[in-house]
Amino acid sequence: MDGQQCGKCSKLWEATEAERTAVYDKLQCKHCGVCYDFLRSTLCEPCKVLQPGYHDSEAVLSNPSSESAKILGHGSSVGNTARSTVTTILDRRSGFTSIASEHRLNQPHPQNSSLSSASEVNRKLSALKARAKNSQVDVDFLLWVYPAQNKQVTAKRAKIPPSHCTFPANESAQSALQQLLLKSKGMYCTIPLQSTDPIPSEILDSMFKFEASTFCTAKGSGPGGTAVIEDQVMDGSIEDRFVRLKHKRVLSDKDGSAKVPRITLRIYVYEIEWDNEEAEDTPDIMEIHRNSKGKSRARKSAPSRKRKRSDSKDSVSATPGPSAKRALYQSEYQRRPSAQGSAQLSFETFKFRQTTCTIAADGTVEPIHCGDPEEISIARNWQMQHRAKQLGGGYLGQGLTKLAIRGWYKGLDYAILQCKPISSSSNTNMKDLSDELCLLHKAQYFMDSFYKRALAHSVKGLPSIKWNVAGAFIGKLTDLLPPAPTDGTDDNRSLLYDVFLATPLLPSGALYREVKFSGNEQPGNNEDMIGRVVDAYSHHVLVDSDFETLISDIQGVIAPDHSVTLFDPQAHTESQDSGYWDKGPDQIQLFQTLHDCNQFCKALELEQHIPGFKH
Repeated sequence: MDGQQCGKCSKLWEATEAERTAVYDKLQCKHCGVCYDFLRSTLCEPCKVLQPGYHDSEAVLSNPSSESAKILGHGSSVGNTARSTVTTILDRRSGFTSIASEHRLNQPHPQNSSLSSASEVNRKLSALKARAKNSQVDVDFLLWVYPAQNKQVTAKRAKIPPSHCTFPANESAQSALQQLLLKSKGMYCTIPLQSTDPIPSEILDSMFKFEASTFCTAKGSGPGGTAVIEDQVMDGSIEDRFVRLKHKRVLSDKDGSAKVPRITLRIYVYEIEWDNEEAEDTPDIMEIHRNSKGKSRARKSAPSRKRKRSDSKDSVSATPGPSAKRALYQSEYQRRPSAQGSAQLSFETFKFRQTTCTIAADGTVEPIHCGDPEEISIARNWQMQHRAKQLGGGYLGQGLTKLAIRGWYKGLDYAILQCKPISSSSNTNMKDLSDELCLLHKAQYFMDSFYKRALAHSVKGLPSIKWNVAGAFIGKLTDLLPPAPTDGTDDNRSLLYDVFLATPLLPSGALYREVKFSGNEQPGNNEDMIGRVVDAYSHHVLVDSDFETLISDIQGVIAPDHSVTLFDPQAHTESQDSGYWDKGPDQIQLFQTLHDCNQFCKALELEQHIPGFKH
């Protein structure tokens, strides 16, 4: 060492016995004698400046110092001491180099503000994804059918594939089960029959009636692997139902351990015998029985043979069967309006007189005025949600010119429609709503004739489509409505005008889809099967009315069983008097130019009635 003082010796002088080993392991500058933890050469940086002939390639302890041997050996032989010193120092150096590298790599690196913000956003997104994963419930279900014959007492699985549906966690349990039943009904209708006669819709409706069906959790594949969901008021959500079933340990192991809440169900329905009076011209009546294999067979029976089974869901804990059937009790009690929906709504009751419509065989619509006053309940405080642009409570939504409010009439949910006050007056509100009611009846008139045309041309397999006209009416209040405030305060009246249009509230849920098939000035050229049928219906209206009427702006709700309910129509007429939306003959001519005839138009021979149609 060239320095005057040894840094290692000065440290050893004050070190304790336990600290001496660590002092011995420290690296030391050859010139100044100062000890360093991470010295990479024989000299420290200041000493390198003072040594002009020094090269960095010189290794630490390349010529082992006898001084180190003296310190570590304490009088041992020089050769053995040097050898053991070198080995010890190199081994310890290798260990401390690894520790030093880990120390440097594990130092926290400060992020700038942009990186910190991005990291926080990613963290929140991950949390939201994990939360969304738990905000839904998956349901797998199978359909099982009890045959109509009394000799068979066990249900058999229908020949439809297992189905999977996903519901929001807050979806009503009863609504979810009803949607599953409708979906299974639609799938059941696709099973091929040996008979060419389809099952009547009223028979299917009775067969898949919610009160007459049974829902079971499936724990296994055997007959005993089910547990009936108890028949009780389902006032909770589908997530509540899952928690309750899991608590009762009636879910399968796979469902109980799934990361996303999951329920595997079996839906049991009871087949119904029905009489096909047109099968033969004999006194005997052919009864078609759909069996569990998805086929149908016919046998003769007495004309007095009617529906054998009126089954209901029972509160049992074993697999359901025909022996568990009982007569279905129908309660006449009606729930009060304030108890509707997940949130408690407050309703205001109004007295009104009703106006409905009838339509003659030639398509003439006539209004019918009812003289006796009735009562209807309208949701309060819906305008607060409207101003906040939030759906909920009594506020159902809005269109271009109308507002939709929740109502309650004769035990049923209704949509109450009124024109927006910013674009209408009391007189225009009454005229526009009356025109819409008349157009609803006319649109349904053409829908009925559309199915008659399909029957005449032997076109089968069409989906069930109807307009939301059954139960619709115009209401006019018997008492004066309070005027709107003029002092600048908010208008919180339940009704804006004394005339309203009331239509049954369409069902909604995770398995329902709202679809726009055409616009007021845009003819529909849809690609899916239901959309093509709606396009053919528009073509049929034009042909059936002798080119006087075209139904436009067609939209509706597709149910889980693929049935369609249309609402809020518009039209173009030759006289241009159907309503404010009517663009007259020009729009009819545009439809003829832009419409593409599809397979349903051709099957109904509609393209032959309009020369120049593309087909």
